[in-house]
Amino acid sequence: MTSDSDDMDMYETIIPDVFQGQLGVFSENLTFHTYVLSFSSSDDRFSYRNFALFLSSKLDASLENETFELDLGRGRNVVVRLGSMQNISLDSDKVAAVNQFYENVFATLWRRWPHLQPYFLLPLLPGKINVLDVDWNCVQSLTPPSMVSDSDDKSVLHFANYSLRATDIKGGLILTKHTNEPVFHSLLGVLKETTAQSPFSNPKYSTYSDYFLKRHNMKLQYPAQPLLKVKMLGDVQNYLLPRSTDMPGTSHRKSTIELPPELCILLEPELDYSVVASVMVLPSVIYRLECLSAAAQLTKLVGIHISTTMMLMALTSASCNEGFSLERLEFLGDSFLKFALSLHLVSEYPEEQEGFLTQKRQEQISNSNLHRFGVQRGLVTYMRDGQFEPKDWIAPVPCSSLASHEKLLGRKFCDKGHRWLRRKSVADVMEAIIGAYITDNSADAAYHFMTWAGFKLVDRCLVPVFSCQASEVDDICNLEKIIGYTFRNKCFLVEAFTHASSSVQSYQRLEYLGDAVLDYLIVLHLYASYPSLQPGLLSDLKAATVNNVWFAFVAVRHNFHKYLRHNHKKEIDEYLLNKNVQCFLDWQLEQPPKCLSDLVESLAGALLFDTGGNLELVWSILEPLLRPIASPESLALHPVRELQELCQLKEISAPSYNVGTCSVTLADGGLVTGQGSGGANKRLLKKQSSVDALKRLKALGFQHPRHELLRAIRAETHIEASKVIINNGLNFSVPVIKCMESELEPFVPPVASSSSSAESDLSRQESLAPDHDLPSDLEPGNTEHESDVLAASLAEEFGLDDATSHLLEQHCSATASSTVPPRHEGGGIDSYIVGAPRAELQILCQKRRWSDPEYIISEETGPPHMRQYILAVKISLPIHGPVTFYGEPQRDVKRAKDSAANAAIAYFKTLLL
Repeated sequence: MTSDSDDMDMYETIIPDVFQGQLGVFSENLTFHTYVLSFSSSDDRFSYRNFALFLSSKLDASLENETFELDLGRGRNVVVRLGSMQNISLDSDKVAAVNQFYENVFATLWRRWPHLQPYFLLPLLPGKINVLDVDWNCVQSLTPPSMVSDSDDKSVLHFANYSLRATDIKGGLILTKHTNEPVFHSLLGVLKETTAQSPFSNPKYSTYSDYFLKRHNMKLQYPAQPLLKVKMLGDVQNYLLPRSTDMPGTSHRKSTIELPPELCILLEPELDYSVVASVMVLPSVIYRLECLSAAAQLTKLVGIHISTTMMLMALTSASCNEGFSLERLEFLGDSFLKFALSLHLVSEYPEEQEGFLTQKRQEQISNSNLHRFGVQRGLVTYMRDGQFEPKDWIAPVPCSSLASHEKLLGRKFCDKGHRWLRRKSVADVMEAIIGAYITDNSADAAYHFMTWAGFKLVDRCLVPVFSCQASEVDDICNLEKIIGYTFRNKCFLVEAFTHASSSVQSYQRLEYLGDAVLDYLIVLHLYASYPSLQPGLLSDLKAATVNNVWFAFVAVRHNFHKYLRHNHKKEIDEYLLNKNVQCFLDWQLEQPPKCLSDLVESLAGALLFDTGGNLELVWSILEPLLRPIASPESLALHPVRELQELCQLKEISAPSYNVGTCSVTLADGGLVTGQGSGGANKRLLKKQSSVDALKRLKALGFQHPRHELLRAIRAETHIEASKVIINNGLNFSVPVIKCMESELEPFVPPVASSSSSAESDLSRQESLAPDHDLPSDLEPGNTEHESDVLAASLAEEFGLDDATSHLLEQHCSATASSTVPPRHEGGGIDSYIVGAPRAELQILCQKRRWSDPEYIISEETGPPHMRQYILAVKISLPIHGPVTFYGEPQRDVKRAKDSAANAAIAYFKTLLL
């Protein structure tokens, strides 16, 4: 079932087996598996009673001795420990007493009847931690003591519903009579020296009697009797949430108050406060045990060892607000997923080049594919995507002695726990579980989990032979001294430094794999080096290290470019002119030739193959070359982001970008403009103009408050870089990488490829489907002219003769005779993976040396909550100019782009048939 929002679906929530079902009608002795829940409080003023948990089934062994913390706020917490297990049988009298206990206590506090469950909880004797020490007097004796009628006896306390001797009162649960809404309190004791005639703390009232008369219009009949010391019981809270960190002693409401007995309805005279205090936190305790049990159940289903708490973290979204979440694990898992699938695809398609492999990988790692696997494997039912609501918790009873239990709810609940989940959330959980297996077990375990989840992965990666001439090896062997590693198969090194323009086997496949290797190793380094750093900062550090500009700087700094076998020396020399190759600041505002960054990535791929997949060895070689790797202290925000954040923080208008300029308006109306110049593309111009605008704002006294960020970061634990992988046991041995036997033999050139493929590497942009800035004044072109252009371009591109070319022109004209260019029919929203058509069109344009597709919003229709978009894609052909295709209306811009891309692809395929 799908919601109105197409990226959300409804799924049920798993109830772990141990907490499913009910015991039914009692007929004979029942045997339970029992555990002790012991509570230790950081606040010595209040004690908590230990409880015994009675279950019809055993908890998972991983939960024995489990410990977790409840946050009570104001610096107070309670540590909960799950203790030893014993089997205990209860007879009919005790089961009946349990039911009565729940009816008296839980139904009173929650204002609803308990429900049949396969478990229940009972208080232990004070200070006891053995399940045999159940406080049966408390469970069975919650009945009023004998009433006393002598009103002249000073030892008698007159409640609103009883008159009892003070010596008979050991505790109690009371309900106030004087407040507008009934409020529960726990009776802590009798104040023998304080009566309603004693002075009141507020000078506005002379005595307690005066206060209750003036404030609540209640005239006391027994002003001389002692007051009660009570503690108010608020609503049951979710104590798994981090709460206020204010320390005790700060200004807060009084924890205890004094009340006259005659204004109190005494509900349970024998109920000690320590029992009530534990009862109030039990919903949070049981919920956490249910979540841990579900995580343990999923671990058994997967069949690969991982700690239960780590699995629970991987299933918990940040929206649960419980102090831990899957975000860091997802950061690591996403990178490993990319690496593992890259390795698989290189082995599965040994003859395919980078563009094809990239598209295949994108299909595999897309959110839609991860979502599909998560649903197929049932992982979606284990997800935790929202806060626990204690008001929805229903106290359990063992048997159906309560005839009215069917009306317990008071309102309807979904017995399957259905909830709406975003598909991306499901994909995030898949990646987080991968990260959890790497962190808590090994990369091998993560690889096996991926196989279990549905990914097809190789067990053995056979590396295809690349032969080279001995002279080529001699020329390039000096590189080994720079790299600090001697290759076993020198041809890997030759291949890694061979550009596609040299008309031999190039580094494209190694670059494709090396990109994933570097991504994973750097992410692993950051993840392990900063174990407490927030995911957002980890992503910033990764972006500062894993990018083409930094890799190009590394390549030139180590003179890799001097060994590159290519035909683009002039382009590199012009870029390096007047640049300090040891100063990264000279590089940040210009886009270097991509072949420079490709060298670092292809080297990583070559090292992976030559070391047989030994990631520890690969990292030990690459890490010194990449230094200094971005750290929190050295991290600089991207200029565009820094400018946007500065404007938000300082109440400056949002940046307005035009071609090569950036403008912001100050609060006093002043205008600050930044200029960009010499940028190779719009993205670089935007960055340059942002830098210039920031300089001008800083001159006026506007500074981004990064010192607060750095102060928090410096408190983070940092692990020495060289020990990161070894200390975390993060080895990767599956799949085994085996090189086919090869020798240094004369190189035999392959069949010559088209010139377009030789250029494709340099012309390929960073993204397969970039989002271009959209011109606002674009109008649809003349379709008849576009058809002529297209026909002529295709004719020249594919070398068609005059007759065939003429037929192609006629076909183009006939197809484009309508006022709107052709649209792809039958491309429903689920007929492709989002982004795949754009990637396919991008690759097509790269192969033909056409311009990158440019997407333009053509039309927006429908009300705001049902908006639809029609996008056009414009492609500039090399001879006669642009041709435009229009897509079908779609519910979001990305799908509208895909629809337009599909129209273009379908049209090109039709012409080429």
